[in-house]
Amino acid sequence: MPFQVDGVNWLCNNWWNLQHCILADEMGLGKTVQVVTFIGVIMKLRKAWPALVIVPNSTITNWVREFERWAPNLRVCPFYGEARAREIIKQYELYHWDSIRGTTGAKYHVLVTTYETVTGKDFGAVFKRSPRWEMLVVDEGQRLKSDSSLIFKKLNELNTIHRVILTGTPLNNNIRELFNLMNFLDPNEWNDLENLAKEHEELTEESVKELHNRLRPYFLRRVKSEVLQLPPKNEVIVPVSMAPLQREVYKSILSQNIDLLRTLSAASSGAKVNASMKKTNLNNILMQLRKCLQHPYLVSSEIEPKGLAPVQAHEKLIDASAKLRILRVLLPKLKARGHRVLLFSQFVIALDIVEDFLIGEGAKYLRLDGNTKQADRQKDMDEFNKPNSDVFIYLLTTRAGGVGINLWSADTVIIFDPDFNPHQDLQAIARAHRYGQKKTCLVFKLMVKESAEGK
Repeated sequence: MPFQVDGVNWLCNNWWNLQHCILADEMGLGKTVQVVTFIGVIMKLRKAWPALVIVPNSTITNWVREFERWAPNLRVCPFYGEARAREIIKQYELYHWDSIRGTTGAKYHVLVTTYETVTGKDFGAVFKRSPRWEMLVVDEGQRLKSDSSLIFKKLNELNTIHRVILTGTPLNNNIRELFNLMNFLDPNEWNDLENLAKEHEELTEESVKELHNRLRPYFLRRVKSEVLQLPPKNEVIVPVSMAPLQREVYKSILSQNIDLLRTLSAASSGAKVNASMKKTNLNNILMQLRKCLQHPYLVSSEIEPKGLAPVQAHEKLIDASAKLRILRVLLPKLKARGHRVLLFSQFVIALDIVEDFLIGEGAKYLRLDGNTKQADRQKDMDEFNKPNSDVFIYLLTTRAGGVGINLWSADTVIIFDPDFNPHQDLQAIARAHRYGQKKTCLVFKLMVKESAEGK
């Protein structure tokens, strides 16, 4: 695509001009392909290696595949997985042990690894062993939003010549997070973070313009509506009313915490209560309420009736949750019309409930969460995306499945429990509404009326 060629040229130009940069294209525009091509060009023309590429766990296989496709002459070493596998890679795949002191001695051009691996026990033996990294690429770079995080500190210990961050959401919660990204990228230019945050507490038209001008050399951002002719995306909020058992449990949670809520309410009116204790208590109550809104069984195992026949247990499972009730109506209609579905939840335990529901309904599904084995992740995604796949629905956690993966063969996204941070849901929706999508994309957000979710 022409805009991707422009992106590669922009990345190369920044490398030539010693300008660290952020490729901030909207999700689904092929940032991976652009960066892989850029690395291939620079290594071919300038022999500038090794490069370190850090990616989310669920995308590492796809990154290696893209290198094989777009830069086949590069030696790419994926370094991740269980300790035994990493030991074998360290022994045979990484370095020439008789290399001259001061040189990298690397057998590879590109080392691709995960956030978890680079912050683990191999940091010194593998990542700091290289005297210098010609390029450092950080995919889903919004993970660097906190300058106190382990990944931020570890990566800053590395000797890197050129840094590139990839993110579709450079500004997530607040402007301090953006300044942290800039500090990681170019600490000489963006060093006084406290003053920067203070200066931009209240944004005026003039200060926004000044900030844009200062950021412009670092950023390239294109959005889908400008560079692609994608089919439309239709989003629908589906309001549902609590099931009787759900309402009973919901009220019980509130009544059990009524004294605490009164105390916290009084604190808001001037009484003194430890701020951190107040936040913790509120979060605990809110978490219990949110569990109930997905399914009351998540609040306590005692709520689930015991000793029922499988058919009865399945009916009780559905009757207890407003969201399962709507899924029972919605999913058969979607399947009959040829749609394929991605269902996202923030909670692994909520996916457990949905999985039980799908088994009882006889639906064929796949699942991706933080516990999914690395070897199964890309295999399952390929299975889902292959032509004429009979897998109707893919269950994913928003965090594990909402970044960096391509599931364009789905045309329908169900957000089982919307995130309080809308960027997380946008990331999830972009798994389907992206380059390669041929159909109108449907998005259903399930929200319980008159609840903490609907506020």
